[in-house]
Amino acid sequence: MFTKRIYSSFRTILPLAAALFFAGCGGGDESPVNNAPGPAVYTAFAGVTVNINPTLSFLNNGQLTYLNSAAGSAFPAAASAIAGTYTYTPAADYLSGTLVVNLPGIGQVLNMTFQSFTTQGGNVTGFTTVYNGQSYNSNVTSGTLTPAAVTGSTTNTGGGSSSGGSSSGGGTTTPTTPGTTVTTPVAANEALAPDIPTTMQGTYNLTFDYVQTGSPIAAGTQKTFVIGAKTLAFDNKTLTGPVHRNQNPYEWIFKDGDLEYQVSITNAGGLNEINVGKTGGTPWYGQYRNLSGSGSSGSGSNTGSGSSTGSGGSTSGNGTASFASNGNFVAGTSFTHKVLSMTIEPAGSSAPSTFPALAIDESVTFTIGSDGSLQFKGNSYPFKAREGNFNLYQLTVAGAGYNDNFIATVALQPGDAPARVVLSFGRVTISLPPVITTYTYALD
Repeated sequence: MFTKRIYSSFRTILPLAAALFFAGCGGGDESPVNNAPGPAVYTAFAGVTVNINPTLSFLNNGQLTYLNSAAGSAFPAAASAIAGTYTYTPAADYLSGTLVVNLPGIGQVLNMTFQSFTTQGGNVTGFTTVYNGQSYNSNVTSGTLTPAAVTGSTTNTGGGSSSGGSSSGGGTTTPTTPGTTVTTPVAANEALAPDIPTTMQGTYNLTFDYVQTGSPIAAGTQKTFVIGAKTLAFDNKTLTGPVHRNQNPYEWIFKDGDLEYQVSITNAGGLNEINVGKTGGTPWYGQYRNLSGSGSSGSGSNTGSGSSTGSGGSTSGNGTASFASNGNFVAGTSFTHKVLSMTIEPAGSSAPSTFPALAIDESVTFTIGSDGSLQFKGNSYPFKAREGNFNLYQLTVAGAGYNDNFIATVALQPGDAPARVVLSFGRVTISLPPVITTYTYALD
């Protein structure tokens, strides 16, 4: 479940602020529209320059340049433009989105939330950026930033997808009423999933746990779920047509208005847990899991999440984590997670020999060293910062004609086991133009 948020890799995060209208890029005399939908895909930014506090100039193929000469800025300084890469993940209703900017040359990864979009003349002209809990008025200074085409009703009420077609429909949605069948809409970074394995199918009595701030579901809520080949039934309604997000084959995602249910699989093929979050994946609210260890009543092989004491099928034995005053785990904390997926950009690139090599389905044990570093397979990344419900670890190494940047993001479940891990390894080759290669692993 953490996968998408991080793809995400760096899954995120952060509060709201008021919208502001900026003229000059929309054209015409049309009145501005506040709280409008933003872009639907990352490619919409190509050719666009945005002034936030730094200036971001978006190029093709997920590349950008970053410039920030403002004195006292909360953003990293860059007196001259430096090269980087970016991803943009919109919310299901396109009213907000998460921009992750990777700047290997200075060893920085920036997680920003774009929201409160203003459009004029059919184009996005301004929005609010949230970064490290602070809000910044932002405007499009050149290029054309096209918003998502969102039409239709605000509630998904029946056997078809929301009226937005291949996206999640227009406006803010609400969960459906009992007695309804809901087909999951497919967003741009998703694809219809194959059948859920028979080893996961059955009836499960689960309890809501690991509850996060803002969750609409109370801790300890008990619910009975019936999992079929393409269905998730509960509360006298049935969700159908699950999707895989970001090519993650280990989660079947069902959407129900504002909420989505991510049904994940264990190493043994049983049910691991059902994660719940806002549709689109951010924020994550918590998970339904088996606290009794009894598994499914529908299939004898489904002992499922009863064997998982942590957040994933391979996290057994993680125990309860403690935290130091800086937000890091205390020294000696250890946790194990399984590699779910790997993403390479540009596609087909070969990994430099300095990049750690991990295999899909490999179980990786992480340990917090006496110096607070995150250690695994002979690698050690210093603790960088606690950001909300995430711990960041980062190491930058300068080589002959290149810089390597190694970043680990660990999702937290305060007072309990570390939840999920994303590892991002980037190399920027110093040339004109610079060449940037990134490998991202998601572990659950």
